[in-house]
Amino acid sequence: MDFFSCIRPPTLSPLFLLPVELRLSIYEFVFSSAPPEPEQWPLPKSSASLEPLLTCRDIYREAKLIAFACTIHNLNWTRPSNCLRRLRTLEPAHHNHIRHIALTTTASGLFEKLLPLRQHFDHTHAPYLTLESLTIVLDVPDTSRELERERRLQEQNMVFASIWYFKNVNRVVLMNIMHREGLRDHPGMHGHWTCINEEKSLQAAVMDMDTSLIDSIRWRFELTSFYDYAWKPWLA
Repeated sequence: MDFFSCIRPPTLSPLFLLPVELRLSIYEFVFSSAPPEPEQWPLPKSSASLEPLLTCRDIYREAKLIAFACTIHNLNWTRPSNCLRRLRTLEPAHHNHIRHIALTTTASGLFEKLLPLRQHFDHTHAPYLTLESLTIVLDVPDTSRELERERRLQEQNMVFASIWYFKNVNRVVLMNIMHREGLRDHPGMHGHWTCINEEKSLQAAVMDMDTSLIDSIRWRFELTSFYDYAWKPWLA
């Protein structure tokens, strides 16, 4: 008997017996990441969300771009240079399909730390990024120190001024915004506000807006309306 006639062909997975449209929907469900929580520090590694790609070569070939598009890519932005270096090592098809990024970082110096990332959003530095969402999870400061409060307000005001001019980002979410009442009025902060620790907000209201409680209230801010670069004053 011929040796090769004794070798049975590999059993086809039931997954590949499904219509391709249904398989793509399954991939989207499997690789869609949950949004980060305000208390998560640091964020879990994104590689855990991409592990199903290691199941077999066929799944990797068929699902890799969907996986990169659906996964929230979590970055520890305390060292931006490391994150950007890893980003540049990806294949063009991979970083072209990145749609969601989340950062854990400190508010201190964040304006300057975001500048290298903005170059990729502005499409002035490769690889070019076009995002559906950018989530920034800030650290929680020591609210008992007055100097810390003033520094936090200054840093947050600069970040609000920056994100309003973001290009190629549809939605920016800032977590753990503090001292909302002390922020300057700026178009960049005219978005949707949600109280994260609502119980402290209620306590502050009941206790006639106790200062110590107000300083410990944390906010989630979402911005979906950005500066319109297409608008020209002389055309209005």
